[in-house]
Amino acid sequence: FSAPRIEGRFTGDVMRAWGVVWGRATGAISIENSYLNLTDGRIDYPGGGRVLTSGRYSLGYPRADHGEEIHATIRAEQIPLQALRTAFGLEDWPVDGVLAAADLTLRGAYEKPEGAGAMRIERGTAWKEPFNSVAGDLRFEGDGSVRLQRIELVKGAGTVTGTAWLSWAGDAFSVVADSAGLPVEEIAAFRFEGTPLSGMLRDFRARGSGSFGPWP
Repeated sequence: FSAPRIEGRFTGDVMRAWGVVWGRATGAISIENSYLNLTDGRIDYPGGGRVLTSGRYSLGYPRADHGEEIHATIRAEQIPLQALRTAFGLEDWPVDGVLAAADLTLRGAYEKPEGAGAMRIERGTAWKEPFNSVAGDLRFEGDGSVRLQRIELVKGAGTVTGTAWLSWAGDAFSVVADSAGLPVEEIAAFRFEGTPLSGMLRDFRARGSGSFGPWP
């Protein structure tokens, strides 16, 4: 009775986790030693998004036995970045859009996981600059940061490639970006009232670093 093992199937509605209100949740579960072992888990997000996951989740953290808090695979589809910014405490991060797809394998601590995966964001904006889509590989480094590699951003008829590093634990970022051809008329930062610009921005290179906020 003091340390039971519970097995069954879970169904819930209007779930709340990491400060975000989700929708319906289902899955096969077993609970033992303050762990939730989940198989075929599905969490629907209002508006058509979903998270599919299987793995092991701690029912509290930090754990007294210093065990892993998460060891799971996660697939997210059509989730607004606003929900993820809230979950990771990145409300001031000036990036928005829809996480069209992400496949992740995470282990370790909830707030400082290790792992890897890939993601694609669509209909986004970054630092007030809109873009069509961006895709890349992710590596979570176990210190509250994630490294993005092989980034490919599509903006109108142009493409930007690069790498980035983001730390939600340290409130910092760094970005490296290059493009061999980007139409000037599609860059919001180059639009001035009464002075239309056009042409091709060639050999575009950008390097930047700083903190997430506050952002005007």
